[in-house]
Amino acid sequence: MSPSFFEESDDIEFGGNQKSASSSFPKKRLQNKKSQVVPLAKQELAFDDSHSEKTSLDALLESMKPSFLPKEENKEIIRQVCIAPGSDTTSPFFLIKKEHSTFLFGTGFSQVSCAGKTYPSFPDMRLPFAEKDSLVAWIILDDAINVDLLTTVLPVLNFPHIYTTRQNIASIRNNISDAKILDKCRFFEIIDDNNQTQKIGTIEYGISQERGHFCLRFDSRVFAYPYTPSALSSATPGIEPTHTFSYTDKETLQVNDTTFSLGEVMSFDKTSIHTQKMKFTFDTFYVDEKSVGVEAGYVLSDREMLSEGGVVIFTLQEDVNLKTIQGHIFIDSRGFVHRHEVMHIHKEIVKAVRVSYEQIRSDDPHIERGQLVQKLKKEITKYAYVLTGRTPVVMPIIIDTRIDHS
Repeated sequence: MSPSFFEESDDIEFGGNQKSASSSFPKKRLQNKKSQVVPLAKQELAFDDSHSEKTSLDALLESMKPSFLPKEENKEIIRQVCIAPGSDTTSPFFLIKKEHSTFLFGTGFSQVSCAGKTYPSFPDMRLPFAEKDSLVAWIILDDAINVDLLTTVLPVLNFPHIYTTRQNIASIRNNISDAKILDKCRFFEIIDDNNQTQKIGTIEYGISQERGHFCLRFDSRVFAYPYTPSALSSATPGIEPTHTFSYTDKETLQVNDTTFSLGEVMSFDKTSIHTQKMKFTFDTFYVDEKSVGVEAGYVLSDREMLSEGGVVIFTLQEDVNLKTIQGHIFIDSRGFVHRHEVMHIHKEIVKAVRVSYEQIRSDDPHIERGQLVQKLKKEITKYAYVLTGRTPVVMPIIIDTRIDHS
């Protein structure tokens, strides 16, 4: 079905308003007094072939902020951020920083289920991205790794050295189909034997115990990460952990006897623990066939609304001086109403848009643009439900125009 725009008038003709892929709007349709902009409201809602997992993720990350953990004058300070516990307590995810060295511990890979479909997901990678220049090691002790997610994330993080078990190294090598990505990967085996140590990046020692208990040693401090409840009470022989970590639930982290919320930044100075004033909130990226989205954002819920109620888009021109609507209000919809209802429902919604706009401006003449858009969206969503019993995704578009009234 080709896109169409419906003007606010009593003599709407479907044939005269249709626009095919090879045609353009008549010049007179594009003019309102001196100028009138035809809205770019109707673009395909689906991702096109140019949007892949890699390009979508790169676009999301390309303008991210610089280092989120400023350099600490006290070089003994170790900072740690609890990024995400994943879907259960067996796949935590931490970011650890000391001076110029940043480490990732765990993956946080999980799954998100919505509307009967399961999406693989991973924690918000924006913070590691901000630290990628100093990222020296990614320590992964999961028994099974989602290689597809791993190959999606690795290029974003500039291919940090991966420290994992021999079994995982073999699995990753055997399942990465892209030779260019595989050539850039550097793997280091985590020692499985008890009481053995190895240097990991600038970490003094890494100690693995029974594949369920891992310790990092910074100077005299030992950070122990139990992966199972039973490991919580078992210390590595000969190495008494200074700090032990476990998840009490999906939103809190237990460090020794202290509980921290997800996103808190902890600083460790000898045996003491301090929290920073800043705190981060985290989303969960999900990966579908052609895009990278944010589960905690609104992508999945909007998709559900689109599938059930469709979408309504209307565009109006606002005189920036008089704060009034100029010319016609353009409206279009997809998946909202049946063909025989389109003309009537569109006319009613256009009238509601004009009345709602005038009422909002009357109540608050100096309302900010963002608030105006949100109030229009809210009012038209409610009115659409009254008219049809359906709740579409409503997208108001307001275009500024300046008209010489002299």
